[in-house]
Amino acid sequence: MKKIQIVDIKNGKILAKEVSNSKGLMLLSEGTVLKKEHIDKLAENNISEVYIVDSQEDEAAINFCIDNIEEDSVDIIKDVIDSKANISSAGSLSTSVSM
Repeated sequence: MKKIQIVDIKNGKILAKEVSNSKGLMLLSEGTVLKKEHIDKLAENNISEVYIVDSQEDEAAINFCIDNIEEDSVDIIKDVIDSKANISSAGSLSTSVSM
């Protein structure tokens, strides 16, 4: 997330935080893809700066999430394999005992 002056905003930037006016009324919601009419609306409401999504920061956050998902997935798969192995070995034990 990056704070940017309204005068520096280009079309297509994405709001990282909701923007409200001085009375607390929401003007634009988080995730809004900014267009000229949005920027004009902000200026009309004396909003001088907003937080936008910073693509480098987002890429790092996405990579962090992917790494965590990969680690969690490996742990889950190991747990499933272990539980299947325990069930199989318990089944073979009960079969050999009942003979």
